Amino acid sequence: NWIQRGGTDDWKQLYRLCQDRTVAAAVAAVLVQRDPDLVADARLWRFLIEDLHPDLRVDLPPERSTPAI
Repeated sequence: NWIQRGGTDDWKQLYRLCQDRTVAAAVAAVLVQRDPDLVADARLWRFLIEDLHPDLRVDLPPERSTPAI
């Protein structure tokens, strides 16, 4: 999974591929299944996808909050 484990070159290639709305929609579908440790990456890709395709909304589930002690 390029989003979770990819390097800079992988992300550049994925960004180019996301110019295609079909690819961007597939990436968006994967983002909702993200690892909880990769929230920042998912938010970044949500921003990039929605910037490329304003009509495509990426609905990430809310973060699990850690209660303050």
